[in-house]
Amino acid sequence: MITEVIILTFIFYLLYKIYYNIDSCEGKWIEVKEGDFLQKDNKKILYDISDNSMVFYPCFSKFNIFNYSTPYIVLGENESVYMSFKIYQNNHHNISIYDSDLNILQSINNPISLTFTSINKGDKEINKNIYLEKGKKYLIFLRSNITENYVQNKLIKYFKEVNFVQKDIYNLGSRIYTKELNLREEMDMRCKKIKEEMRKKEYNLKEILYSEEYFSFPNTDYATKREIICKKNEKVIVVCVNKQKTIHLKNHLVEINTPSKSMNWFPRSKENITQLLLTNEDEEMKFSFFERLYGVTKSSDIIPFRVLVFN
Repeated sequence: MITEVIILTFIFYLLYKIYYNIDSCEGKWIEVKEGDFLQKDNKKILYDISDNSMVFYPCFSKFNIFNYSTPYIVLGENESVYMSFKIYQNNHHNISIYDSDLNILQSINNPISLTFTSINKGDKEINKNIYLEKGKKYLIFLRSNITENYVQNKLIKYFKEVNFVQKDIYNLGSRIYTKELNLREEMDMRCKKIKEEMRKKEYNLKEILYSEEYFSFPNTDYATKREIICKKNEKVIVVCVNKQKTIHLKNHLVEINTPSKSMNWFPRSKENITQLLLTNEDEEMKFSFFERLYGVTKSSDIIPFRVLVFN
């Protein structure tokens, strides 16, 4: 019995020494499921998730056998987290950092690589490491608009101070303030023209619906959406400002979802206003449209996109 206790004690000591001496481990991105929420001021804060806009949080375990159920991350003394991403032409991702009270601390669009660290080297430090106070809870979220298979390149946690060979590449930048009210007349004229062209094809305008701004969590700088019920053989035309042209906004997209499929539409043309035609060839169903804008201030005067339904 004594021998067994000694052996077990030695094994636990050996495992402890192995665990303690592990300098780093690879992490995993845990996908947030629809219906998940966080609690703030006794209220449920639901995640804004849709088919092509998915939310993840980083998870780490030294032995790589545990998946933590909580999205909170805590850095110990001299610990760091490094992450990098492969960039695709039509892929957009965003990193949002919150404190434990769900206050947004930082939002970073399309970073190539970045480091979070509890090592504070002062204002004179010229690197771009993002400082997180040791022992405090933080939330780090990755939102990715899937247009190709999303590939996470690296996600590593360092448990001891290291001299990074990797280079942090990201741009905080300033948010764009845009005023689109001067485009309202142009939007009206485009919708009028669409109505006339559809009438010539013997389609009648059933209704015009406008997108509405909503609160998006994790952070989206500016977000609008619209849901409609569309009957079989009805035509739907989405009309919006071409922000890639008007304010040079990269990765401007409108996500379109139905129960049977989803797609990302990139409103690109030579004109300020652009449109997309959809046909419902199935039975009556719900269409959901999302326009999440990154790099645009919430105080901007945005023209809602319009959804014209014809029968």
